[in-house]
Amino acid sequence: MCDNVAYIAALVGYLVGLIRDGFSPFEKSASILALSLSILMILSVAIYYRRFNRDGKMITIKYGFREGDSWLDKTMQALEVFGKRDLFALIFLILAMLGVLHLALVYICLVAAGVLLFSIHAHKLAAREFAR
Repeated sequence: MCDNVAYIAALVGYLVGLIRDGFSPFEKSASILALSLSILMILSVAIYYRRFNRDGKMITIKYGFREGDSWLDKTMQALEVFGKRDLFALIFLILAMLGVLHLALVYICLVAAGVLLFSIHAHKLAAREFAR
């Protein structure tokens, strides 16, 4: 959870810099969406920890696609790496070096939306398992 809070703090810092320097309508909309999705994602994961996961490790969240073997499950398994901290930081660095850091907002939106959707699905799976 501390990593996720650090991501939010970094995003807020980035947004403060954008506001100070002036930002385009695209950046304003993407900023609001990225921050909103990130906060919702962290809240969903925190609620999951509270309800179902006593050890607090994100790796133990039971995302449905991890055990699946459909084409969608396999696609999600391959895409999961894009939410990892190291690749996340590398992508930000590359975008900054290319002078297109504003595209990081799109990346944040996609990753946060994906994790949010899969955490909601994980809630449903865990609730079914817990009810048994």
